[in-house]
Amino acid sequence: MTTRRERQRQENRDGILKAALTIAELEGWPAVTIRRIADEIEYASPIIYQHFSNKEAALQALMEQGYKALERTMREALQAEDPDQRLLDMGQAYLRFARDNLRVYELMNGLGGVSLDPHVRVAAAEGVVALTTEAIRTWADTRNAPLTDFLTASEIAWGVLHGMASLGMLPDISFERAEQLASNAMQALLYSWEVGL
Repeated sequence: MTTRRERQRQENRDGILKAALTIAELEGWPAVTIRRIADEIEYASPIIYQHFSNKEAALQALMEQGYKALERTMREALQAEDPDQRLLDMGQAYLRFARDNLRVYELMNGLGGVSLDPHVRVAAAEGVVALTTEAIRTWADTRNAPLTDFLTASEIAWGVLHGMASLGMLPDISFERAEQLASNAMQALLYSWEVGL
């Protein structure tokens, strides 16, 4: 009985988050409200409050899911034997994630008219930061690169990729072009790290 209740509770929670994302995909994040979510899934608003204290709590949960999905996507990309190619593939995975999950990507990065607690965002991103930092450390060891501040290197790479993803959102550039630019930028970044610039 307890397991069934827990399963039902999780299904309700998942349905709330799915409804919030559906509204955002159709109308943007500012259109997401507790009342709209309730209408979408035909629940009374108090049922939603049993799962989330407010709209921001629901959006934070979606953001956290987004960062976990991004981490999985980037980790799966680290398959190539060549150390440069591993990081290039990881960068392309980041761009593909942004392209394929545009509304979630907006939420994760404070775009689209919604801003969440930055401390929550930093905590949600820890897995992606750790993965990127370790991937760069492994690359530097393999390449014998004079790179020592791997966290800063990770932040630089993240900044480059986020910038390219932002360009990809522009209709006159598109993600196809942004992916090419990201590959070029990452190659230049790897070269600069390898020669100690």
